[in-house]
Amino acid sequence: MGGGFICAAVSEDEALGLALAGVREILIWGPGESISKLQEWYKEMVDRDSGVMILSIECTQGLHEELFRKRSDGRFLPITVTLPGEGEDKRASDLIKRAIGMVSKDDGGV
Repeated sequence: MGGGFICAAVSEDEALGLALAGVREILIWGPGESISKLQEWYKEMVDRDSGVMILSIECTQGLHEELFRKRSDGRFLPITVTLPGEGEDKRASDLIKRAIGMVSKDDGGV
């Protein structure tokens, strides 16, 4: 089982913070862009055995069929974290930290 890297598909604003946090595989994507570009990126990241995939709400909506298929097939990787909308920054931070093993639920995480 792979799971060796963290990747993200997010808006330009979100990408900056993730890049500063060390995420190297980032697709900047927004609702006005080609859905096929997002789907191709998703397939590539899955094929490369990404461990954690961070997605904006828009990307999660754009990949709803792929994410549903992943769950239906019983696949666990990549772990998918959807960044909550504005005003939920603390929760998003906790979800990401928990997904990459920086904090456990018992330590006060989400």
